[in-house]
Amino acid sequence: MLVFEEEYRLLSQEGHLTKSSLLAGLDSIRRANIDDQGRGFFYSGLFELSIGFERLMKIVVVLQHKLENDNLNPTNKQLRAYGHNILDLYKASCSIANKTLCRDEK
Repeated sequence: MLVFEEEYRLLSQEGHLTKSSLLAGLDSIRRANIDDQGRGFFYSGLFELSIGFERLMKIVVVLQHKLENDNLNPTNKQLRAYGHNILDLYKASCSIANKTLCRDEK
């Protein structure tokens, strides 16, 4: 029971970090302007959004792995294989979505 509670706490914490990154990115882009003072907000906003989307897609990959493997987490090696490659994570997330949609249509 304690293992489940610890996994839930860690996943919940990851969700909060993801939400914070996405919201901070959107807020920075909202405050951005084309002048010299506001231009940096575009860069920081896009940076925060990329971190948020990367985290979100890694959560998707982890949850799918748990569904397919008796609630076991992927190993660090399996998760690190994605690195920070947002394109690979996006492809994996799309594949998971397609599997889920196809399963629901049956």
